[in-house]
Amino acid sequence: MKTATRVELQRALKQEQLEPLYLLVGCEGFLRDESVSEISDAALRETLIREFNETTFSLQSGGAQNAIAAAEQLPMMSTRRVVQIKDFAKVREADEAVLIRYLKNPAPSSVVIFNAEDLD
Repeated sequence: MKTATRVELQRALKQEQLEPLYLLVGCEGFLRDESVSEISDAALRETLIREFNETTFSLQSGGAQNAIAAAEQLPMMSTRRVVQIKDFAKVREADEAVLIRYLKNPAPSSVVIFNAEDLD
């Protein structure tokens, strides 16, 4: 996975160079949320029904199984779907296998954004 600055990320998104996986890490939640919004906007630029193709999950309140299932679903009337997984630093040991399996073979029609304040 390549590391990018905020400016490099914005430049890539303007050129419609989307990756299937993003990891946003930092103590400034506002900047992470802005980056999530920019990635989602770029991924769903031509989507008429955004609500069906954009989902957010928290690993603090639930397991990774539902988030990965959403990422593996085909988009509805769109070319892509966006799945944000918050509280990635709170991943449980039981969820690690599910996440590793997905990271090895991400769905080509999904953009998954892992969001964490810090990593353990």
